[in-house]
Amino acid sequence: ILYRIKVGMGSMELPQVEFKGALTQKLLHSEYVYILDCTSDLFLWMGKKANRLLKLAGQKVTNELLEMIRRPDYATILRENE
Repeated sequence: ILYRIKVGMGSMELPQVEFKGALTQKLLHSEYVYILDCTSDLFLWMGKKANRLLKLAGQKVTNELLEMIRRPDYATILRENE
């Protein structure tokens, strides 16, 4: 599942990104932060133009997703900067 971090006036959203076919880098935009949830691993991708608040929110949400959902003991967070 691919999510995009959205931060608004005092709120945060985690909408799912809809796509058909293979996940490619063309789906990722430099202004945003994304989380790819592969159950055993979480991938945090931070665009080079994403603001600091989005990056911090992405890190926080990724850590919370790792704890909230039952995952294998070897599950990890992999962080990637554009």
